Amino acid sequence: MRAIFSLLCPLVLVGLVQTVRADTSVPQDWGLARQAAERHLRELAERTYAGTQAMVEVGPVDPRLRMTRCAKLEFSLPPGSRPAGNGSLGVRCESPEPWSLYLTYQIGLRGPALVLKWPVAARQALREQDVETRAIVYETTPDRYLRRGESFEGAVAARPLAAGQALTVDSIQRRQAVRAGQRVKLIVVGSGFQVSQEGVALNDAAAGDTVRVRAPNGRVLQGSATADGRVRMHP
Repeated sequence: MRAIFSLLCPLVLVGLVQTVRADTSVPQDWGLARQAAERHLRELAERTYAGTQAMVEVGPVDPRLRMTRCAKLEFSLPPGSRPAGNGSLGVRCESPEPWSLYLTYQIGLRGPALVLKWPVAARQALREQDVETRAIVYETTPDRYLRRGESFEGAVAARPLAAGQALTVDSIQRRQAVRAGQRVKLIVVGSGFQVSQEGVALNDAAAGDTVRVRAPNGRVLQGSATADGRVRMHP
């Protein structure tokens, strides 16, 4: 991972709970603390973004800082933070002496994404044969990337896309498959049977989106829009 901390302050102290006392015979080992912080962030990132591999680097601690060795370190992210990219990790100690600080970190995530095999022009329809699954290092959070072929059913390129480019949610535009007020065929598929009836769509939806349909008897049912304008549901 590219080193990023040469431009960062090595440590941001926020509200130390108490001043270091004279007895520092057993100081905190910052190397071990950083290792524990990296393990915590790696586990958190891989749990948050299933199917990914996290690469974590925690920033250095000012070697002049001496704290009493902590019996059990506690870690936390600021509210609203995600375990990806750059950020600060809260480190807190309660025993034998209370103290707290923040460590800088960078998290890179690697995982699968749909990548174009060749260039695609703007507004060109995307096909399953245009893409392949590759492992990449994500430039934003993994949920912004397309990982499954059905994710772009009925979609076109939002702009010219290059060969080798990973598809993200903002690189495609999906055509509306169903419009609110449109009469649609509602298909119920079960084990060994298929039943269909007409209804009226209650919302716009692209292929794969959820659409609510009012059936002739007045009931409102819910299913998934298909690229050909039908609504499929499972009993």
